[in-house]
Amino acid sequence: MNTLTASAALQLVHGELNALLNQIGDHLDLFAKHWQQRQGLEEAINELLVVRGTLELVDMTAARHFTEEALEIVKEMPFEADAKALDTVGQVSYGCALLARYFDYIVSKQCDVPELLLPAINQLRQSRRQAPLLDSHFFPVRVPSVRIASSVTFKELNQTGRRQHLLFQMGLLHVVKHGKQGSGLKLCARATEILGRSAPDGRHKEFWYLANGVINAMTSELMLTPSRLRWLSQIERYIDKHLESARSEQISVIPNVLWRDVFYHLSLAKKRPAGFDALAKAFHVQVRPLTDHDLLDAQRALGAPADQTYRVVLSHVHDELSALLADLNHKIVSSPGAELDQQALESQIHRLGQTLAVIEQATLAQELIGASAVLSRTELKVLVACHSSVQTVVNALSKVRMGLESKLAATQVRSEFDAPEPHVMKIDERQHSALTDVRSYLAETTSAFDAYIASEGDRSQIRQVNATMEKVCQALTFMKLEHLAEPLLEIQYVVEHALDPANLRSLPAKTLTLVADLLMAVDYALECVMLRQPIPDRVNTLTNATTRLLRKARNAA
Repeated sequence: MNTLTASAALQLVHGELNALLNQIGDHLDLFAKHWQQRQGLEEAINELLVVRGTLELVDMTAARHFTEEALEIVKEMPFEADAKALDTVGQVSYGCALLARYFDYIVSKQCDVPELLLPAINQLRQSRRQAPLLDSHFFPVRVPSVRIASSVTFKELNQTGRRQHLLFQMGLLHVVKHGKQGSGLKLCARATEILGRSAPDGRHKEFWYLANGVINAMTSELMLTPSRLRWLSQIERYIDKHLESARSEQISVIPNVLWRDVFYHLSLAKKRPAGFDALAKAFHVQVRPLTDHDLLDAQRALGAPADQTYRVVLSHVHDELSALLADLNHKIVSSPGAELDQQALESQIHRLGQTLAVIEQATLAQELIGASAVLSRTELKVLVACHSSVQTVVNALSKVRMGLESKLAATQVRSEFDAPEPHVMKIDERQHSALTDVRSYLAETTSAFDAYIASEGDRSQIRQVNATMEKVCQALTFMKLEHLAEPLLEIQYVVEHALDPANLRSLPAKTLTLVADLLMAVDYALECVMLRQPIPDRVNTLTNATTRLLRKARNAA
């Protein structure tokens, strides 16, 4: 069933499915509160079976897969509640809420994007110690069985293949270390291009052509995600297998998962290699009107609950917390010797903490989970209201309640993981020219350190570095880019140490590597400013981490 047919079929049962998913969430919450009474769990299992059957009829593959994973988990629930089991129930409940929003998305957009459910599916698989599904898992590809002959023999591949494998490995290592900066992806692209020319059959020519297209798209528009790094590693392993078969003059079989990956990643690119549409048709690939950035926006919209959802959940937690606090305070004042059900109290507080964790309120969640841990460490036959651990818990609960009231009073309730809008600096032509000069100074500094390394520690090569760095820092400070100027001061300290007459040793290789990384990170940040783009978080992280390591090395010296 194609996407449009599946979307139309889903519209007929959309309301009933969402009602069932809400009931599943309610029954799982009931089960978490009254673990020994299995009625809520049994109801949830029956409703999940109904949802799975309905999804089979409307051919929603990813949604059906989620229900199957959820059924496997809830059927294996232990008879005694523990932290892991409560966490798992929370994951299933959250996944059901996400599934309902996924159905809303499909009905509104008339386009099925099954990979939106992968985070929820993989979270359940991880709790069952199963391998995560790949990004392309729900992207169907049918490889034609007809072999395509080629006039190229194995001779050229056997002669140049080892060199291309080494070239790809060098590129991959550079990508792992430096990301998209530098020549890593270009080396990988070059290797796949030459492998395509020396392919022993037409099917391999097509594969290396598409793989080359993916890598070129990664250099320009596709994000370098962890899954794409894994894909590059899989390509490297296949090259090794491909060359091993070629030495025996045999043609290796390209795994279907690699075909699926190349078509999937290229389908998310705006610029695709010539002939992609014809190849997609031959491989029965259904290309969607979706880019990499569209997918990211959809994941953010689907994965983060709306403001109203946050408020509802926080209000429920606040009310339950207030009732619990009122009861505990009453017993502490009126009946200090009253016995408390330690296990029930610990379980209730931990459950509230897990609820806050699910809606990404990590700070308050940790406070509650820490309070439940205080109770779990209290080894008493009978817990009474006047015990010191109870007062510790009450203080923590009061602190969380104040935090909840503060969040509910705000105009917008947000996830703690929501990043603020990235700041883009506005620059005029004069500032653009000044930044160009600053980047040329950074290039001079990089060349000076390269010459220092090549000369095995000739100090004259870096004698002018500090004067250059002073110009750079003054210019950056004048343009209110102090956060980029401050890290460069560490390079000045490094040079001062290297030029000290009392110091007879050359700079260690580790320090020189940190200097190179810092110069590269600052230069890339300046390029982003010149292009009027936000500086990526990973660049800021690299800058800060490298600065700390340089400072640590200086203090140790």
